[in-house]
Amino acid sequence: MADIDDMDAAQAKGEQLNSEAVAAQLAGIRVAAAMPGTDDCVGCGSEIEEARRRAQPSARRCLICQQAAERRGHLGRGA
Repeated sequence: MADIDDMDAAQAKGEQLNSEAVAAQLAGIRVAAAMPGTDDCVGCGSEIEEARRRAQPSARRCLICQQAAERRGHLGRGA
């Protein structure tokens, strides 16, 4: 019987985490929509691709600039 209780608790925790993740994503969308100029990349000034904005509403860089920033970050750590 304890195994069933453990599985129920794990399922409830998973559902809670999923709900929190969805709420955070929706909050990011609302914040991004309310901020003027969030469609423009902070790196190069070009418009952030629509697909990227949908996938990552809080994105501040276009895909190319984000990849470059990540490469710089990895290189700075010796990786």
